[in-house]
Amino acid sequence: MGLAFEAIYPEVYPVAYELFTKGMERYRVAGYIYTQFGKKYNVTERETDAAMIDLSITCAENDFNKKLDKGTSGRMEEDRWLSHLIGGKLEKNKNNEKEVVKNEGEKKEELDKINVEQKNGNELFTFNEKSINCKLIDFWKWSVSDLLSNATRGTLAEFIVATAMEIDLSSVREEWKAYDLETKNGIKIEVKTSAYLQSWFQNNYSKIIFSIKSAYSWNSKTNELSKIKSRPADVYVFCLLKHKDKSTVNPLILEQWIFYVISTKKINKMFGDKNTIQLKSLENVVEGVNYNEIKKNVMKEYSEK
Repeated sequence: MGLAFEAIYPEVYPVAYELFTKGMERYRVAGYIYTQFGKKYNVTERETDAAMIDLSITCAENDFNKKLDKGTSGRMEEDRWLSHLIGGKLEKNKNNEKEVVKNEGEKKEELDKINVEQKNGNELFTFNEKSINCKLIDFWKWSVSDLLSNATRGTLAEFIVATAMEIDLSSVREEWKAYDLETKNGIKIEVKTSAYLQSWFQNNYSKIIFSIKSAYSWNSKTNELSKIKSRPADVYVFCLLKHKDKSTVNPLILEQWIFYVISTKKINKMFGDKNTIQLKSLENVVEGVNYNEIKKNVMKEYSEK
């Protein structure tokens, strides 16, 4: 969440929470929050949208905890929590006072996981079995060319660390795994990223803050949520795009990055249940390394865990 939203969090959160618990989609909540608070606090639409991604998960987690404290069925609450994230609608059942997830169709049935294969970018968009003269690569160029955007930079950082760890890239990235990467020998890695520069107008450099928040983990194989919050990865890699010149910044130039590698065991011991960590605190416990040193340091931190 951006610094601007950290300051107004107490005012924004109750409003966003109410909208999320009514089943409103995240982008609609972001639009409403921007209308109500954007100009008042001088925050951009991009900052609002990024903050609502974090808030949607936080609101869902908080609601999940409250229901468990009241003794509501854990299985029902897992389904309800997931419905917040995947867009399911919530409806109040007046007969038994329980909330249930209402998805498409009346019948409850298991929907198997789709086996997604990598695409090459030459796939065509079609209408009535005819090409509309657009390929998938056109969508990729349109949607993810801004490598400085928070969402794209995060995925890019995962890719960079995957290449450093020589992870097989022939499969497709899983959005909802409990951790970001897994090496051939089973080391689970969580990747976090931050940067001084954004693609939009800035009054100053962005403050460097990384998330280390514990969370409920979704198991994609069993389609179940963990019962307790944790940090399931073995090692964290904090990726900082350290470059400070907008005229020359390029996230593809890996010398513009610095990486901080630390085991989850050390994070748990030193930072406990904190949700975020600032750069200074991180530098007090671990030195930054270059791209070609990531793998060596991941192996070292894992061996010491």
